[in-house]
Amino acid sequence: MSPETMQKLMTMNTEMLTAMYKDVPPEKLKKLENVAKDLGKEFHGMSMVMGVGKGQEPLFAGMVGIMKVEDSERYMTAYERFLGVYNDISKELKEPPPGLKSQSFTVKRTKVDNLPALEINMTMEFGDELGEMGKKISELYFGPGGKMLVTQVALDKNTVVLRYAGPDATKETLQAIRAKKADLAQQPDVAKTVGMLPSGSQMVLLLNPAGISLLANRAMTSFGAPFQLPAFPATPPLGFGLKRTEAGFEWHFAAPASLLSGVGDYIQQVRRQFGGNVRFEEAR
Repeated sequence: MSPETMQKLMTMNTEMLTAMYKDVPPEKLKKLENVAKDLGKEFHGMSMVMGVGKGQEPLFAGMVGIMKVEDSERYMTAYERFLGVYNDISKELKEPPPGLKSQSFTVKRTKVDNLPALEINMTMEFGDELGEMGKKISELYFGPGGKMLVTQVALDKNTVVLRYAGPDATKETLQAIRAKKADLAQQPDVAKTVGMLPSGSQMVLLLNPAGISLLANRAMTSFGAPFQLPAFPATPPLGFGLKRTEAGFEWHFAAPASLLSGVGDYIQQVRRQFGGNVRFEEAR
């Protein structure tokens, strides 16, 4: 992603905030826009994986990202400033976004595995209109009290590792990256799907059906559902690719044959588990 494209995205994000936060003084929104541009200058691209947290960990505890930046120290400094300005704005809001009562951030410098790092705490308090359901959703995704902990580590001059967890868990992620255990692109099933997408795609989204069924079961358990879905068989992921060409943007879709076969098997599993009381209809 070119710095120019990233700056445009950051500007668009700031414009959305301007529309939402109408009671914030214009000079503060202008300050946010300026620090967002500085952050955009440093950002080149990102790859993220969302897994499912282990045991009773929040769902976001399984999220890991690798960012490519112009300069990791400048990026972290710009990110600190951006969150600082955003936090000041959040404190002054008289009319928070619908469903959200308040949100706040704290950022501190630290070290992980002797590397420069940021430890970021975010607290989100949902409005009374969401009631107990909002609290459950918040704790399911972020953890007790709706508090989310994020750690960013400067792996080298042009790479920042992101983990939705504390420094200790992030250290384990760094060790996996160094040992080449975290190279998703080298996994045979992933390579099969990615190989079906056009080379040079600027954005790729991969959905693992087995992971999605695990995610759904974790969510249903949290909300007290009296049943669980059967585990989806191991298959290659479903793939989406976005490629920018001279003619504009092209979306591409990839579904390997073994994935489609797995879907058929899974439908039969669900029917057997629920005694044939489940219907699957095709929509055209």
